[in-house]
This record gives sequence, structure tokens and C-alpha cells, in this order.
Amino acid sequence: MGRDIARKRKTCKDRYDWYKEHGICPSCGRKWSEPGRVYCKDCAAKIDAYKKAQRTERIEKKRQRRSERIAAGLCTECGARPATPGMRMCPRCRAMRNDSTRKYKIIKRIEKAADAARRAGEQK
Repeated sequence: MGRDIARKRKTCKDRYDWYKEHGICPSCGRKWSEPGRVYCKDCAAKIDAYKKAQRTERIEKKRQRRSERIAAGLCTECGARPATPGMRMCPRCRAMRNDSTRKYKIIKRIEKAADAARRAGEQK
């Protein structure tokens, strides 16, 4: 059974690559793709609409899950441990968030310093 799935996946990928290579929309297989694009205008619009609907649905689910966790007094991140009193996260998730924020700020600070040094070198 696993071989059949792998074979079908390869066949679909080969078909997609062939259509893309020849400038045909791989979604419908009937129309020419837009210049510089993979899909035709109609299929691109359908795909964009689908992605937008999925995104709004995912955001709404996330909001609902967050409000349910807040009402239950659970951590809004993991939902497994109780939140610290007066806060929305458990100590473990808060520590992980703080670590990642610290790392992100350090990276941004380094990038900013590198950009400033590059600009200073260009101005000379």
C-alpha cells in the first residue's frame, strides 16, 4: 500500500512539473498560466479565496481556544498546565517565550549593528 502512495505522489509531481514547464496551469490543465505565474487567473483566484477562508477559520478557532483556556484558568499556550495567578501563561511557557524573545532581540540588535556598519562603510 505504501508503494502505491509513493508512486501516485511521484506521478502527480511529474505531471505538475510537466504542466509548469510547458506553461499550462497545473490545477485545471486546460488554460495557459499567467506570465511569470504557475496558475491561470481563474485557478489562482480560487486558490487565494480558499487560503483566505482557511486563514480566517484558523484564526477564529485559535481565538475560541484561547478564550476557552482563559475561562478554564489554563495556560493559553499549552492548555495543559494551570496559568500563574494574575497571568495567562504557566511558568514553563512564559520562560520559553521570554527565552525566544531574548534571542530574537539579540539577533535583531546584531543585524542592526551590521547594517549600520555597512552603511558607514558605503558613505566613506
